Formats: sequence, C-alpha cells, structure tokens
Amino acid sequence: MTAGGGKAFGNKGRWDKKQRPPTTTLAGQAFSACSGVMELGRANFEFSVLLFYYLFKVVHWLLLE
Repeated sequence: MTAGGGKAFGNKGRWDKKQRPPTTTLAGQAFSACSGVMELGRANFEFSVLLFYYLFKVVHWLLLE
C-alpha cells in the first residue's frame, strides 16, 4: 500500500470529498440527473408500465389497421 493511498484512506473526510463529484462538473450533473430520473422511475414505475403498455397497444392497433 502506498503512502498516498494510506493517507487517503486514513483521512476519511478528505477521501469522501474526493469520491463525491461536485455538481458543478459535467460528471456531477450527469450523476444528479441520472439519480433524479431513477427516483422518478421508482415512484411512477406502475404508471410508466401502464402508459407504455397502452401506448404499445395503440401503436400496434394502428399498424394492424
């Protein structure tokens, strides 16, 4: 184990700050967006499934006509 790695693991506060990307960076914004979408998806999962199911049925019916 290197001295730098030991220092990073020994000082947990600094390690956590390094690991957590700030929201100002592009990666941070993407991560925030993804987690927000995941929360929405989890909250409205049944609604989304029903919506996609009926949308699929309508498209399928229109294609068969």
